[in-house]
Amino acid sequence: MKATCVRDKMRVFRLMNLKHNQHAGFFMQMMNKHSKYSVPANTVANTLNAVHTANIVNTADTASPVNTANPVNTANPANTANTAKATSATNTPKVVNTPSKTASNAFSNVPRVKRFIAALCIIGVLSALSACGDNFPTAQDLRSQAQGAGLTQQDLAPHTDLSGEFSGAGASSQQAVMESWIAGFQASNTDIAIGYDPSGSGAGVNTFLMGASAWAGSDAVLSDEQLAQSSSVCAVGQAFDVPVMISPIAVIVNLPGVVGQDQHIVMDANTLANVFNGTITRWNDRRLQALNPQFNLPDLPVTVVHRSDKSGTTLNFVSYLKDAAADQWQYDLSENWPNNVGQGAKGTSGVVATVQQAAGTIGYADYSQIGKLATVALSVNSSQPPVAVSVEGATKALEDSHIDQKRSQNNRVIVQANHTTDKPGAYPIVLVSYAIACTQYSNASTTQFMRVWLDYITSERGQALASRNAGTAPLPHNLRERVAQSVQAIEAPAAPASSAVPDLPDSPNNQSASKL
Repeated sequence: MKATCVRDKMRVFRLMNLKHNQHAGFFMQMMNKHSKYSVPANTVANTLNAVHTANIVNTADTASPVNTANPVNTANPANTANTAKATSATNTPKVVNTPSKTASNAFSNVPRVKRFIAALCIIGVLSALSACGDNFPTAQDLRSQAQGAGLTQQDLAPHTDLSGEFSGAGASSQQAVMESWIAGFQASNTDIAIGYDPSGSGAGVNTFLMGASAWAGSDAVLSDEQLAQSSSVCAVGQAFDVPVMISPIAVIVNLPGVVGQDQHIVMDANTLANVFNGTITRWNDRRLQALNPQFNLPDLPVTVVHRSDKSGTTLNFVSYLKDAAADQWQYDLSENWPNNVGQGAKGTSGVVATVQQAAGTIGYADYSQIGKLATVALSVNSSQPPVAVSVEGATKALEDSHIDQKRSQNNRVIVQANHTTDKPGAYPIVLVSYAIACTQYSNASTTQFMRVWLDYITSERGQALASRNAGTAPLPHNLRERVAQSVQAIEAPAAPASSAVPDLPDSPNNQSASKL
């Protein structure tokens, strides 16, 4: 099957990171010349790390000092998590064929020995993939995938006459929702193939700004510099960012006697900040024990686990700490972890896996991906019970937030989360994750696709699917209306979407919500 072959390509090219993007053009030309199935520049660039002898170690994962007392460090589960993350994306059926704007002679700067090794790698890849054949997943294959994902007829995107291969890259927090949206879109649009590389917000934005993906998923909005840079990849104007996913950020713990999502360690904002700034170093600290009289907290070191890569999840988490505990958290806002406390792990899956594997750990991650780990319940108002992390709590916090009017210009819709809300039941550590796109692309097919794709994933239908399958909070109605205006600003496709989802051949005509 072609889908299997393309997944094999994605495995090969997601080896490390985007450090050597300047050489992507050469590799893309080689792949497109010698292989039937084109691969985007961002995935091609990733293979360079496997042959670049100066990049044996991912420096992002070793940036923070290792706590030798921490059992996590000797086991190094973060690296295992990275491997797991690299292979988790193999569910993506296809990848996009997006032209690269990288100079074709970029590879000439690579030392001769490295070029030779890289050429051997390319030859091996091409040989391994040459037997893939021309079989495309059939409509029935795609329906089966959608059925396996628990989708109903009501979840599917409207049918269009579009065709082609398109991809996005970015926030690992969006991986689960993307899998659901891709299944829902492809089941009713079998001539379209969509891929998503959960490489992290920072890497995804870089990929988009290279012109190597149709859109980026990011837990942080574009900076002024990135916004200006986007004019080089958009055919008209600059890129815009709109929210597509709302999810609470869970503070996860692995502590003896505190097991499962129904178990919670209580912290207020100041105590939480003191844990992550390294002031509170043991679990039986009197400040923690005072907030948790129901537990006999163990005399264990507190091991902070944070993102080692550039991450919008980090930015959203530290934004909460800065707003709610300004005296204890005096670091500047950044997508990079700001201090030397604890252990770094790459991606959402890396943080979760690291916390799972060692007692005494505490970290932060998108709620939809934390599994059965215990969490921190926040004391936001002494006159109210602590608030456990939940989708409903995130929705209540967003209802008490507002749109940043200063930055929400030129189709941008930027949410300013209220981290100090004391609305009953509101959980204030909220992740608002965005899609970053152009209103017009140099490729007309990409422009047409992005309009119907963003319209689907931000629609009531797409948001309900994400909420059910990935545990996210649906966009509030008024926010969804504002996003729809931005999506409509994308140049109208030549082949507009029909207004209704057609019945699939094996679905009863009178049961729109029946199983596929």
